Amino acid sequence: MAVPHDILKQYWGYDAFRPKQEDIVRAVLDGRDTLALLATGGGKSICFQVPAMCMEGICVVISPLLALMNDQVANLVKKGIDAVAVNSAMSMKEIDRVLDNCVYGKVKFLYVSPERLQNEMFLARFKKMNVSMIAVDESHCVSQWGYDFRPDYLNIASIREFKPSIPVLALTASATPAVVQDIQEKLKFKSLNVIGTGFARANLSYNVSHQEDKEGKLLEICKKMKGCGIVYCGTRLRTRDIAQLLVRHGMSSAAYNAGMSVKEREKAFKSWMKNEVRIMCATNAFGMGIDKPDVRFVVHADVPADPESYFQEAGRAGRDGQRAYAILLWNEADVLRLYKNVDQKYPERDYIKRVYRAIGGYLKIAPGNGKDIAYPFGNQ
Repeated sequence: MAVPHDILKQYWGYDAFRPKQEDIVRAVLDGRDTLALLATGGGKSICFQVPAMCMEGICVVISPLLALMNDQVANLVKKGIDAVAVNSAMSMKEIDRVLDNCVYGKVKFLYVSPERLQNEMFLARFKKMNVSMIAVDESHCVSQWGYDFRPDYLNIASIREFKPSIPVLALTASATPAVVQDIQEKLKFKSLNVIGTGFARANLSYNVSHQEDKEGKLLEICKKMKGCGIVYCGTRLRTRDIAQLLVRHGMSSAAYNAGMSVKEREKAFKSWMKNEVRIMCATNAFGMGIDKPDVRFVVHADVPADPESYFQEAGRAGRDGQRAYAILLWNEADVLRLYKNVDQKYPERDYIKRVYRAIGGYLKIAPGNGKDIAYPFGNQ
């Protein structure tokens, strides 16, 4: 087995690990299931990439976003490391070839989405692979998305039965105590094991400022700050409005939100990454996978939905270890909006019961029946 420090130096050029990184690497090499809690920019990828390079076999990385997979694969390939990703944009023939290489070739990293784990073609090859470890990147998605948006997150542990002796490393930048517990339970940790540094980063200054005129203060901040930055906005319309506001005041800016076409988002993202655009105005669609080290400031023009989102987004400043700033602008309108969002997202219990009974009556389903059965609804 290779020595972790030698691998770190050979491929990443670092003489020493950051705080807690080595503890996480050692835990994985000892075969222990581990949940790594490192602040955004704390170097989570190294925590699974280094031990995987120390061991024989392939590391299967479960990742939530195609862009995140492609970015990490490209970075590994640049270092001379064999890494591949399987995604829905590939043809069946391409997927077949890649999975064959993972079984019979020298691939060290295979990136897949959680949905891929239930695919018969994947499972047939996975059983034949010499797997050294499983890494679950952005593992807070197990709790955040697993119960509704992407239920396959709750089934990740099902593949462990085929490789019961290999360790699982879950990684995230933010998780409440309840989410920490949930991640370990859903991934079927053999024993609870959490290693982390907390949210604090010495180079990142947090500032929360009450402002009636948030746009005026935002202009002041963006003019004063040097280097590139991100302005997080609460709506798609706000990203465009604020980007236009900054441009009118002589600052280079672009908008990024989920309502834009893929080409429009890619163009804005690449321009910002190349520093052709200094300030990106974005919704939280501009999220995981943003690996730009020289972001000097992140401004929240609107209060985010929860503390975890705030720390994830604010932590994209100062990933290079240099001084950076996270600034949150708020006023009473933000507080009212948050309360309103909660009311809209979580209807009253009696209302939910009425809807449940109405749907059951329409479909002629007795209360308590119908679990895991699909029923046609409406005219479809």
